[in-house]
Amino acid sequence: MVQQLGEAEAAALTERAKQFHQESTVSTLPTDLQVASSERCERVVTPKRFMTPEMARGFSLFKEALLVFEAQDSNVEQYTKVAAAVENAIQCYRVIYEKKKGDTAQTTLDRKTVDEIESSKESESVSSMSVSEIVTCVPSPIADDPSAPPSPTSCQ
Repeated sequence: MVQQLGEAEAAALTERAKQFHQESTVSTLPTDLQVASSERCERVVTPKRFMTPEMARGFSLFKEALLVFEAQDSNVEQYTKVAAAVENAIQCYRVIYEKKKGDTAQTTLDRKTVDEIESSKESESVSSMSVSEIVTCVPSPIADDPSAPPSPTSCQ
């Protein structure tokens, strides 16, 4: 028994079939593609910067690795070549590290210079004060007696 549908019912059924097809196609995408697609949309690139403590740690790790190989390698010439090659390979990072260390040292010196200037200003202002402004006078025990003559340590 086949029933005939009206045009409006047929159009609604066709639209529903299209929606079902689209939903099932999207939901059947491989999970890897869905993840990769969402990662591309959410990925935020942060600029990389060299940090002197981390660079020092990296050099230390290279040194430690070379010591491990040196302890095991009976061929001194081979180890020497490898160590030289590693040092040569990371030389560009050493240059960056030394420059950053110099910049940090200069900044520290600049800060010390500013502190010294401020400190000298404070000492100048103290030295320009009169002795009476600097000395804190403590009343003598005799000062309680109004008839007593002023002592050399009392304030006036």
